[in-house]
Amino acid sequence: MAVRHNQAGGFSTACRSPRRIRAGATGLEAIEAVIEGARRWLREPDALVVKLAPPQAGAAVALALEAGFSRAEVRPDLAGRPRALVASVDRRE
Repeated sequence: MAVRHNQAGGFSTACRSPRRIRAGATGLEAIEAVIEGARRWLREPDALVVKLAPPQAGAAVALALEAGFSRAEVRPDLAGRPRALVASVDRRE
């Protein structure tokens, strides 16, 4: 699924891919592919949000920082479990 800004200044779902992203042996392969791909097409400043399983939180933050994101943190879901990687890139001065 791709998300883009709509004319009203909010976000909208642009498309849904008929192919599913599947994790590999470690469970992080799909997240790594999304992070690396997003770093190439995101503008500065911009952000990426990826839903993940709680055990993947620490590794996902490390992957985002290694890929060149300026900041990365995992935010909790409503039950308090680590659930969403939020990684951002700052504007270069």
